[in-house]
Amino acid sequence: MDIQKMIDAILRQKINLTRDELVQMIEEKKQKIGAGYLTDQGALFLVAADLGIVLEEMPRLEMSLKDVYAGAKEVSVLARIMNIYPLKRYRRKDGSEARLRTLVIYDNDTRLKVKLWDDMAELPDKLGLKPGDAVKISKAYARAGMDGKITINAGARTAIEIVNDNVPQIRDIDSLTRDVGEITDLEENIAVSGTVKVSPRISSFTNFRGEPSKVLHMQIAGTDGKTFRVVIWNIDEERVPKILSINSRIKLIGVRTKRGQYGDTELHGDEGTVMELIDEQQEIEVMPLRIISVSKGVGKKEESFALAVDRAKHIFTIVMDEPFVEQLKVNSIMECVPSRIYGTTLLLQEDAYVRVSDDDPSFPDATLLECKIKDIKPLQDLYFLEAITLSAAKVQDIQTKDGNSVRYAEIMLGDDTAEMRLVGWRETASMIANLSIGQRIKVYGVMAYTGRDGNTELRLKPFSSIIRV
Repeated sequence: MDIQKMIDAILRQKINLTRDELVQMIEEKKQKIGAGYLTDQGALFLVAADLGIVLEEMPRLEMSLKDVYAGAKEVSVLARIMNIYPLKRYRRKDGSEARLRTLVIYDNDTRLKVKLWDDMAELPDKLGLKPGDAVKISKAYARAGMDGKITINAGARTAIEIVNDNVPQIRDIDSLTRDVGEITDLEENIAVSGTVKVSPRISSFTNFRGEPSKVLHMQIAGTDGKTFRVVIWNIDEERVPKILSINSRIKLIGVRTKRGQYGDTELHGDEGTVMELIDEQQEIEVMPLRIISVSKGVGKKEESFALAVDRAKHIFTIVMDEPFVEQLKVNSIMECVPSRIYGTTLLLQEDAYVRVSDDDPSFPDATLLECKIKDIKPLQDLYFLEAITLSAAKVQDIQTKDGNSVRYAEIMLGDDTAEMRLVGWRETASMIANLSIGQRIKVYGVMAYTGRDGNTELRLKPFSSIIRV
């Protein structure tokens, strides 16, 4: 074995050891044994033994992933990377810190998870691993998880190296990706492509560990026009393209199919899912808008929202950080360069640009967006209306399937064309709670759905607002 390859093999297994330190150890070993007894390569064998590495062992043949079984030791596989999960930190029972990084690897038959523990958890960053890379994993071991699925575990003796040679026997990510319209069965760890058909949105939730997190919702369609609901849990916005618009063509790597509430097929992903634009990323340009409403400190996270309109009467929802809240006033005109654009949702974060300008009559005001109740349909549109409350507010706590209690409120609205129920869940229930019968109100930024009784109803969103006339 070439001495440089021997050095590389040791450094791959001892990631905290530098090349210079290893060379110094070789020199010290030669001096300790005595001049004339060892070559550099001979000294390296002894240094490797001191480090618990056996260099003379012949390389093992790689197993196919389908042949890996629970309890297997000295596992060696050749595969490609599908997903790389963020680093997680835990506390062991003895109080020490444990680090964990999870990979999903694949060959032509099987997908498996690989768990990298402690020092090995830093390896993906050190090697610059990315989806599609071919890797060789040696001296690992396999266990069955709580769900019975096989997982490869990498410990202190495990070596992971990038295979730079051509590996035609394992398809690359592009060859693995299928048009979403071809999906018919329940599958895990798949790569699909499609076109965004409904404005993407990100909302907050509390995960099973009680930590605040975010989830991305959207719909994508295949070339045959068939649409699929997409839900990406625990999303990191830094891993989402800055502009994700309707009709964007995207690739999702590492999602699974699931049956939805009505038996349709959905795509679900998580923090390891990769989302890529197929077409070139657009630049975010200056957007002039009129502010229609502002909602401050909504919900437990006290988020702030605004609704805005452009000259063409396109409605935008703005999610903004605290520094921008006082800048935006109802009916003012602003020019902004958002941090991110998800369909019709604009994010104003610390890197956004906002400038309030003089009034411009070419922008429509809120009254031009208002509609009559008879024209409201259960679509993905935002509605604006003026109406009268026809009942007192009904407020109650409702028990959900998971045992939690959530606040619910409803009230009946009417105008000169029809009547319709307005409902609010969780934090939006408080918008309805203080309304009384016979009040004239403007309701801005609500969505229409088909209720459990089959009738269309209006539902408040965190960015909605109710204005007493």
